This record gives sequence, structure tokens and C-alpha cells, in this order.
Amino acid sequence: MACDQAMYDKTLSNTFIILLALTCYTSVLVVLALVYPTTQIINIQLKGFEYQNHQRRDVEDFEKEIQSIFSPEKCKEDEKMRLITSGYDKRTEEITSYIDCHCSKRNKCVPNTLGRISVNMNVTTMDEVFKESFTKILNPGGWYVPKQCKTSSVAIVIPYRNRESQLSIFLRHYHPIFIRQKLHYRIFVIDQVDKDPFNRGKLMNVGYNEAKKYFPYDCVVFHDVDLLLEDDRLMYSCQSSPQHLSVSLDKYNYRLLYQELFGGIEMFTRDHFELINGFSNSFWGWGAEDDNLYRRLAWKGLTLWRPSVHRARYKMIKHDNAEVDAKSDRFDIRKESYKHFATDGLSSLKYEVKETILHPTHTHVKVDLHMAKDDLFGIVNYEKPK
Repeated sequence: MACDQAMYDKTLSNTFIILLALTCYTSVLVVLALVYPTTQIINIQLKGFEYQNHQRRDVEDFEKEIQSIFSPEKCKEDEKMRLITSGYDKRTEEITSYIDCHCSKRNKCVPNTLGRISVNMNVTTMDEVFKESFTKILNPGGWYVPKQCKTSSVAIVIPYRNRESQLSIFLRHYHPIFIRQKLHYRIFVIDQVDKDPFNRGKLMNVGYNEAKKYFPYDCVVFHDVDLLLEDDRLMYSCQSSPQHLSVSLDKYNYRLLYQELFGGIEMFTRDHFELINGFSNSFWGWGAEDDNLYRRLAWKGLTLWRPSVHRARYKMIKHDNAEVDAKSDRFDIRKESYKHFATDGLSSLKYEVKETILHPTHTHVKVDLHMAKDDLFGIVNYEKPK
């Protein structure tokens, strides 16, 4: 009985201490409220910028300051200045549309994807593609910016030569996908019009270089013309970089052929692509430039990211193998090329633009790659090791 009474007294004592502590805490809050009636410490994040204020000040004045710092007018002014200092002083419609979209109070775009989609492999013509309903919302040169939301910007670069039937199917297939993904994008077709062997890697570098003249795209996708996506939930935006998108092809029973494979469709941020000095320019004829590209990632400590094989599914358009030319010594060149990443690539790029045509569905850049003027591995008077 005495033990129970002691326990009861202890409980009352603890309760009294807790109530006393709460009373003191409340009193302190009341005093602070009387001393600073209209102040508080604020930590606010707007438009991706973190603005911290650790001084007590009038909340109303602070909100006005924030609105002036992040107003659409201020944003447009800042973006125009950033583009001008980056060399984009042309007041193109694409740049204006981007600035209006980026600096508005609209929310981030939410893709309107369908998931698994049917792939129409039926042959079509370019004239028929130009009449497709989606072309009504495209701009000359094949670019599009969603008006109702904010999004990332992507340049789609296609290395090309004499594949008009495939290109027509590609454009008919991908424009609706990119529009549903609500991307700001432009499709560049880089057409090698000289008589030299095809050089996929160098065409990619040319495409990147030419794309920069139109807009400072966040992301660049290097895309073979014969690969058609089967699931539009695979986003063509650099959420991770670098990425290998064409992981599983129907031609290979939807499996990755080998772990070091980095061909077909490659995606980079601008910073990462420039960090590795782009593709090699030294592979004339099909093959081996993708192996070189994979090694460049390790050279700069980058990790290759691949999406799920169940989502990154592609069908390949059949083509005449007679079109494929490959130099017999390309594997010897591949081995030697691993020593020359720093000199062979964007830093040693030489080419001549013959003509640029702004089609309704794409920007067609015709180029001469000047094989005779090229320095192997970007080294003047390079001598092959004996």
C-alpha cells in the first residue's frame, strides 16, 4: 500500500513538472510574438533557386522582393542576356518561344504517353509525311515547343545518306511521340553528300555543332534512322547522362549483344558530350566508332546508364546491306584510336556545309566531310605505328 502511494505521488510530481515546462514555453512564445509581431525566418525555393533569409524582417516586404527577383519580366531579361552572351543573339522564333515558356508561371510539363504503341513500318514518301496532321503544329525546320508548360530542350541528330524511305518512316513515327512527351525539340538530319565512305561519328559531331547554332539544347540524342521505338514512356530527355537507349532490338531478339555496346541511339547532356570531346572523326565506313565512344566515358570517369530492356524496345527498319561500307582496317584503327581521345573529336572537326533546308519536319543539313583534308586522330602528319 505504501509502495502504491509512493508511485502515485511520483506520477503527480512528473505531471506537475511537465505542465510547468509547457507553461514556461508558452510564455516565451507570447513574449516573442509581442516583440516581433510581423516577422519570421523564411526559407523559400522558387524556379529552382534557393533563396534564404536568416534575418527577421517584414513578411510582406520580403514577398514583394521575391516576386521582383523571380518575375517573368526579370526572367526573360536574364534569359535573353544569357543567350546573347552565349552567342545566341539571333531573335529566332524558337528562342522567343523557349523564353516565354521557361519564364512563365506555368507548371512543368507532364507527358501524355500511351505506353506500348504500334509501329507502322509501311513505306511512305516525304510528300505524304509533310501532309500528316502533326505538321500543323510544327515549325519550319521540324521544331516544336509546348505552349502550356515548361519542359527540357532536345536536339535529335540523325546521321544520314541515301535513306529517304527510312527517314520518311522515322519522321512519321517519332514526331507524335515527341509531341506526346511534351519536349521542346528539333530534328536535324545531317546528310553526307560527298563521295567518301560514310562516317557516322563525324556526322554526329557535325550535327552537334550545327544544332548549337540554333539553340543551346539541354540534351542531344544521336539517333540512327532505322530504329523505331515501341514504348513512348521511354523519355527522350537527359534525366541521366550519358544514356544508351537502344538496349533491346527486335533484330537481336530484344537482348543486349554485349555490355560495352554503345551504338544505335546515344543521349548526352551538352557538358558530358563536350567533356569526352564528342565522337571520333577517324572511322570512315561503318563500324567501331561506338566502341571508341564507350571507352571515352571511362576516360572521363562517366558511367553509362541504360533503361529497362522491357521499355527500351525498338524495331529495326530493314535496309539493303549493299549500302553498308566498312574499311577493312577499322579494327586496327579502333585499337590505336584509344590513345587519342583528346585530339580526335570535336576539337579537330573539319567540314563544309553545302546547303541547309528547313523542311516542315526536319532541318536538313547537307555536308562535305572532306576526308582528304582530315588528319587521322586529329594529329597533323600522323604516322601509323609499324
